[in-house]
Amino acid sequence: MGGGIYLAPGAKINENIEIGNNVIIGSNAVVTKNILEDHVTYAGIPAKKISDKGFVFSQNNDTEIKS
Repeated sequence: MGGGIYLAPGAKINENIEIGNNVIIGSNAVVTKNILEDHVTYAGIPAKKISDKGFVFSQNNDTEIKS
């Protein structure tokens, strides 16, 4: 698992899955394959990429959506 991953409520990740940095996993999504990209958003069953916008942490630890 990379750093800065946001798992929305109900999201599930299968065993032995790798996830990049600053990735958003949507509510009730089921991740069945590796997500090796950084700064992306996945949702659905099975989870699919829905956006190239993930998020980043600012220096004061606030979360910002990447644009």
